[in-house]
Amino acid sequence: NAKAMFPADHPLAVGVPGHYSRDCANQAVCEADLVFFIGSRTGGQVTYFYRIPAQGTPIIHLDINPDELGRNYPTKVAMQGDVRNSLRRMLEMAENAGVAKGTLYRYFESKADLYVAVLADNGDAFTQRMEEVIEGAKTGVAELERLSHFYYDYWIRHPEYFQIFWAIDNQSVIGGLPPEVVKEVSKLWEQNLSILSTALKRAMEEGDLIECDPWEVAQILWTTANALIQADSIRPRRELRRLPLEQVFQHAIRYLLRGLAAPGSAIFDEPLTSH
Repeated sequence: NAKAMFPADHPLAVGVPGHYSRDCANQAVCEADLVFFIGSRTGGQVTYFYRIPAQGTPIIHLDINPDELGRNYPTKVAMQGDVRNSLRRMLEMAENAGVAKGTLYRYFESKADLYVAVLADNGDAFTQRMEEVIEGAKTGVAELERLSHFYYDYWIRHPEYFQIFWAIDNQSVIGGLPPEVVKEVSKLWEQNLSILSTALKRAMEEGDLIECDPWEVAQILWTTANALIQADSIRPRRELRRLPLEQVFQHAIRYLLRGLAAPGSAIFDEPLTSH
């Protein structure tokens, strides 16, 4: 029953529940608002003949054998998978969804209040910094360079700001977000894309970029930047990377823009280095 998944010497370990067990373990399971069975057959002995936890307690069950899921207890969430790999993936997702951790909800009446607070605190500041960073740039290409460096640097210093976007893309994992929150995020995206699109349009008008749809290109650049950032939080993908993330990030943006360079343009003329 996967007892080794939780260290016996951990301060929160209460022992093994069931028929032959400690009273404190059974009491803890009886009083739980939610029980997570990991690699457990939920048999009669470990559940004290199906009385601990009480029937009706919300259950999450993880097991590699699908026949075990929900066999003795109806589940709220049934997950089939290797225990070690599944738990590691859950921990990675929990880190990415830091603003959705349950401990934060004690400070907010609802999930909507929480996400609106994050947006209010970070969204306007981010947009304002985007506008400030391109102020005084002599060309559209210079604006694009500044925005590229700014976006990466801001992410390094304020990773919590990007967790709201992760939440929008993973509502199937953390639960649906209120429509007003999704609308607010979409509005913020539009503001930021508008700044990037304007810089692209300027570079096009100055003859450094070929004729293109600035809004569409802005979407492509934005999606690429976010994908690189988010992929770095997943260890197998991070291990495949052979260069520092910042270097890969800047190279990716330059490769895309060079593909749009007008004939004779010296856009990003210096060579891309790999060291």
